[in-house]
Amino acid sequence: MHLLVVGCGNMGSSHAIGYHTNDGFEICGLLSKGKSKGVLNEKLGNKYPLFDSMDEAMTATQPDAVCISTYPTRMKVLQ
Repeated sequence: MHLLVVGCGNMGSSHAIGYHTNDGFEICGLLSKGKSKGVLNEKLGNKYPLFDSMDEAMTATQPDAVCISTYPTRMKVLQ
């Protein structure tokens, strides 16, 4: 399953690490504002494309599912 991870702070990182190590999932991108997505990507071997906007990420990755690990107010900023 191709999965887009939205929010790369504490909770998003925990989820992404779980997906990264689970053979049933393939992360297709990391989305967040700021540096957290780059820090997380480095921890995961710099394997994943990074995005700043939801529209851009959805168009580029066309995921099967989206893991949203950010505050609801942050979602408005990412759109």
